[in-house]
Amino acid sequence: MAAFFNRPVATPLQRIVCYGCDGLILTNAWLISLIAYGPESTPPAIVGSFLAYHFAYYMGFMVGFGATPAKLVLRTRIVRNLGERPEPAVLLLRYVVFLLTLGVPFGAFVSLWFLIRDPDRRAIHDRIAGTIVVQSS
Repeated sequence: MAAFFNRPVATPLQRIVCYGCDGLILTNAWLISLIAYGPESTPPAIVGSFLAYHFAYYMGFMVGFGATPAKLVLRTRIVRNLGERPEPAVLLLRYVVFLLTLGVPFGAFVSLWFLIRDPDRRAIHDRIAGTIVVQSS
């Protein structure tokens, strides 16, 4: 297993489970948006509400704690290439690239390929933002 500044790099399984758990939490945001706006509301209002919640969820937890709730439970966190905590601008870049890879055909699969094949387990958004997910103590 690769190590980064004496911390083991998070395994692909840890990262995939984190994405799944965070996705389940965010599903509640989608349901809240549907209930708040009602089924007869316009899709842009529902999608806009969900994206605002999604942004607040990821950025709030990553800036505040260096990890989402799922990452905290699985004892992983996001750090910069030199091991320090990422600045909000870096986390914003990571978040935007993450969303873009989900929106591009096969982007998520390419990112998953990097996650599995790269010794540092860095997905596309980690590579571009200069971050890495490590196991915390």
